Amino acid sequence: MGLRQKVLLIVVFLFGASIASAQQWQIATPRQVLPVKADGSIVNFPNVNLVNGMKYRVHASQRVIVSNSGEIADACYYVNFFPFAPDVVPVSLKVRNGISNEDWFHNFWIASGFQNSYQSSHIYDATVPSTGIPLAFRFVDTQFGDNSGNILIDVARETPGIAIEKDTLDFGTVRVGTPKLLPDSIESYGIQGYSVDNVRMMGASASKFTASSQRPVSFVLTEATNEFIFTYTPTTAGRDSAEFHIFSSNGFGADKEKIIYLYGNGFNTQLSFQTDTLDFGVIKTGTTKTLPDQIINKDNISVNVTSITEQTPLSPYSVTGAPVTVGAVSRSPISVTFAPTKDGIYFEKFDVRTGDGSVFNFYAKGFAGTPKVFIDSNYLDFGKVILKQSRTLTIQFGNVGTAPLNVTSTKNTN
Repeated sequence: MGLRQKVLLIVVFLFGASIASAQQWQIATPRQVLPVKADGSIVNFPNVNLVNGMKYRVHASQRVIVSNSGEIADACYYVNFFPFAPDVVPVSLKVRNGISNEDWFHNFWIASGFQNSYQSSHIYDATVPSTGIPLAFRFVDTQFGDNSGNILIDVARETPGIAIEKDTLDFGTVRVGTPKLLPDSIESYGIQGYSVDNVRMMGASASKFTASSQRPVSFVLTEATNEFIFTYTPTTAGRDSAEFHIFSSNGFGADKEKIIYLYGNGFNTQLSFQTDTLDFGVIKTGTTKTLPDQIINKDNISVNVTSITEQTPLSPYSVTGAPVTVGAVSRSPISVTFAPTKDGIYFEKFDVRTGDGSVFNFYAKGFAGTPKVFIDSNYLDFGKVILKQSRTLTIQFGNVGTAPLNVTSTKNTN
C-alpha cells in the first residue's frame, strides 16, 4: 500500500469516526405524509408502526371532487351547497387500523374532540388507537363515481415518549467538600406533550447529589429538550451512588418512570513528606547545596501535584520535581537546592498545590556565611637553638568569619 493510499485510508477512517460521534441521542417523532387519491386505492403508512396501546395522530387536509356537477368531499364530509354532519358518511375517508378493523375517519375525528362540526378549511385532526399495525387509508364513494383529486394525510406518533442523553453520569473522583457539576438532557417525542409531573432523588447517597431543571417541575415537553444540572458534593471518602427518577402521568410503559443513574467517588487528598524539614546546616555564602526529599501519597488514587513554590520572594531555595502525578499509595522524589548569596539564617515554607485545589507544606532551614582565618602572628622566630635540643613556640590560629572553617591539611616547606 502506497503512502497516498495510507493517508486516504486514514482520512476515510477519521471521517467515519466523526460521523459516528456526531450521531444525535434525540429521537424524532415517527411521521409519514402521503396523498390518498379519490379513486379508492388503499394507501399504507408503514413508516409509523406503533405497538398496541399507543395512539396515532392523523392530520388530514385538502378536498376532492366527487361528481362532474361540482360536489366536493373532504376527509370528514360530503359537501353540496351546505355542510352537514350525517349519521352515515357515504362519501369520505376510511381508516384501517387493524387487519379487519376499518372505520370512517369522521368517527375517529368526532371521538378525538379536537374540533367541532364541519371545518371550512377542510383540515381535520384525529386520534386513532393503534392495534399494533401501521395505518392504511382509502377514499370511499358510495354515491358518486366521477372522482378526482386527493386528500393529504400526515400520520405521526401521538403517544409521548422520552429520550435521555445519558442514562448514567459518573462524576469520577471528587475531593470531599468540593462540588462538581455535570449536565444531562431529556427530549420528548410524539405529538402529545410529555408531562414531567415530578422528579425525585433516591438511593443510599441521595443527599450528596442535587439536580436543577431548566424548567420548573412540573412541566410539559412537546418535541423539545430540557436540561438538568446535577451536582455531586461528597462528604466522606468512598463510592457514592444515587438514582434520579422522572415521573410522568401520560408516558407509555417504561416512559412513565425514567431513571438517570448517578455515581461518584469522594476522596481526601493525603500527602506527606519523607522529611518534613530539610536541614542544610551551615554552608559558605556563594555556594550551593542540594538535599533530596520525597512526596508520599497515602491515598488509593493518584494525585496531581501541579506546583511547588517558595513563600518567600527571592528565596535562596529552589525546588525541582513538579508538576508530577504521584500514584496511588506511592512516592515521588523532589530535590531542594540552597544557594545563598548573602550571609544569614534562612528558613523557608513551601506550598505544594494539587489539582483538586489542596495545599500541603514542608520546610527547609539553613545558615550561610564566609569563613575568615585569624593568625596572631604570621612568623615564628626560634632564635639560637643548641644542637640536639629543642624549643617550642606557639601561635593563635582561628576563624573569625560567619561560616565554619575546615582545615583539611598543613604543609611544611622546610
